[in-house]
Amino acid sequence: METRASYVLVGSFVLGLVAAAVIFVLWLGRGDGGRNFVTYRVHFTGAVTGLAPGGAVRYRGINKGEVRAVGILKDRDEIIEVAIRVDADTPIYTDTVASLEVQGLTGLPFVQLKRSPKPGVEGRKVQPREAAGFVIQGESSGLERIFDEFPKAIASVTQLAEQASKLLDKDNQENFKNMLRGASEAL
Repeated sequence: METRASYVLVGSFVLGLVAAAVIFVLWLGRGDGGRNFVTYRVHFTGAVTGLAPGGAVRYRGINKGEVRAVGILKDRDEIIEVAIRVDADTPIYTDTVASLEVQGLTGLPFVQLKRSPKPGVEGRKVQPREAAGFVIQGESSGLERIFDEFPKAIASVTQLAEQASKLLDKDNQENFKNMLRGASEAL
């Protein structure tokens, strides 16, 4: 009888260890570290090249969450809808805007959240329970504006080079030489 009791005791102990290991692995795999998150939707009208689920979401440079999904809005195909998940303590206001930024020139894109810089726009804080019906508006990023303006800058430089070429044609070169010759003779 004693032998049988020790087998039951050892078996119970081993089963308890296995259950504790399973619970520990599930706790570790939870991934959010026990933090409270709130999901918001962001609407972009421009391209979101390179943005993918798992990308960072930052509030004024501080890492506060991640991108959960990226897709095209069903009823308005000109809008890209990005689902983001941020810490519940992230201050989201009705005037909060999002932009797509990249870290460095070759870095991965991330969503940057900040208050609207437009004067006269005063927003109220969005409560986490209101997040499901709230949409954060996306705006073009500085990098996107640079890429949009780059062709115009190249065209301006090309036009400037053409005008400089016209200025230095053979007739003007000869006139310039004569002016210099006349100036040196006057001295």
